[in-house]
Amino acid sequence: GLTFGYDLGVIGDALLALRPQFRLTCPEQELIVSALPLGAFAGSLLVSPLMDRYGRRRILRANCALLIGASAALTAAPSLWLLLAGRLLLGVGVAVCATGECLYASEVAAPKRRGALVSANELGITLGLLLAYASGYLLLPNWRLLFALPGLLALLQLACLQPLPPSPRYLLAMGRRPQAEAVLKRLRRGQIDADIVGELLGIERAVRLESGRRVADLIRSDAYGGYRRRFLIGCCLVLLQQLSGQSCLLYYAPTVLMSVGFRTSKEQTLAAMGVGAVKVLSCIVSLALVDRVGRRRILIAGSAVMAAALAVFSIITAVAEQSFKRSSGSNYTIGICLESTIDLNSNSSSAHSNDTLSSGSVFDNLSDTTPGGFFALATLLVFVAAYSASFGPVVWLVLSEIFPASLRARAVGACSSLNWLAGLATSVSFLSLLQGIGAPGTFGLYCGVCCLAVAFSAALVPETSGKSLERIGREFERSRSGGRSGGGGGISGIARLRRWLSATAAAGGSGDGTADGRAGDGRQQLLLVPVVED
Repeated sequence: GLTFGYDLGVIGDALLALRPQFRLTCPEQELIVSALPLGAFAGSLLVSPLMDRYGRRRILRANCALLIGASAALTAAPSLWLLLAGRLLLGVGVAVCATGECLYASEVAAPKRRGALVSANELGITLGLLLAYASGYLLLPNWRLLFALPGLLALLQLACLQPLPPSPRYLLAMGRRPQAEAVLKRLRRGQIDADIVGELLGIERAVRLESGRRVADLIRSDAYGGYRRRFLIGCCLVLLQQLSGQSCLLYYAPTVLMSVGFRTSKEQTLAAMGVGAVKVLSCIVSLALVDRVGRRRILIAGSAVMAAALAVFSIITAVAEQSFKRSSGSNYTIGICLESTIDLNSNSSSAHSNDTLSSGSVFDNLSDTTPGGFFALATLLVFVAAYSASFGPVVWLVLSEIFPASLRARAVGACSSLNWLAGLATSVSFLSLLQGIGAPGTFGLYCGVCCLAVAFSAALVPETSGKSLERIGREFERSRSGGRSGGGGGISGIARLRRWLSATAAAGGSGDGTADGRAGDGRQQLLLVPVVED
């Protein structure tokens, strides 16, 4: 997680030094940033079949060598093209981290500790982001040192992987039952043998029943355990995660902070460190609550807070833009998407353009100590905190729990591919959106996505906390026929929607507000009870 987080966050600070040295234009900056999610998309298509064939642990070890090579290419890069090649390789390595780590953790952890262990990976990611921002503050303008650190982190990860056991689920899928039993006894030290044998039989039964399934079963129909519903839930969760705009804060943190009034490079990197610190603290909170409160409730609450924070931020930037227009007598166009000249030694920046304001800050008409910029930063910190406590760790935790054992690696890999594709779309369009529709419009769009996330999580995401992977699979099978599910109140999201629609249609046909036209019948109220309770 530490390696993954650092690789995600390092580019934000590095761009401050790369822009003047390579004279990067806006499209070239977007290209450098989006090279990582592009490589991650390609890598995510390959990692799952390789993990099914060679094992989770072995592929994670090989990935460390790839990360070391990518770090060396970036450190020695003499041109834009080698920078792009290094970022593409780094993206492939990041994709393996994103898929393999959560998958491995979910398969070796006991059900009551699975949430905390997978969330601990997210804590590592946030610590990596904080390390990246802190390194930028200390090492800039030496961007080559920033790109050298991922190689050292990959060496540390390789050393940590050596004593870890293989996944017992993978061993059973490969027909190696004695080794799987030995590994499970090692992982469940302190438990009685009967419990260990019972867990082993449950895993073996699930693997045997699902071994004949193919990836096409995920989308073909719900004939096999509600696979299509699981896959649609996973795809929607990763899309909502990326389209909320959180990746833009990772990749462009100093740039976004410049747009709300932090003018110098030192101010921007220091404020970015604050963003990283908030992510770490929020992830610790999530780590403590994810198995107590439940995945679904955390997703609903987190996405609601994210939507509120982005709405406030959009209003702040809109007011500031109008104030700027009135005071300057000209139309405001954000200027952070321009070719820039940055003097990192003097901690100042300037941008040059014929028809666009060069400051890049909606608060430039105010003093450096204006509360407006800090209030805007506070709303962004609230957004970051809500994301890091909810959608950040919980989405990947849910993905690692809802898919059957024989398809888990490929299903999570497919969702990961979609996640990186959505991340590519947001990262390659963020600066252009800021310049085209401004900060209020851009973050207003992201606010709308967060509102959709609230509705989706409430209606369709099942509750998986405290349940074995086999029990989750059985509940998905029962939910296909309208039975009880792992959702918030037990009934499946589709069934909840169908009951509500049926009740509404009956009320509309009666014309007097009851289900069959008799006042006081109460039937409509009874039909709505499961929805209200849930």
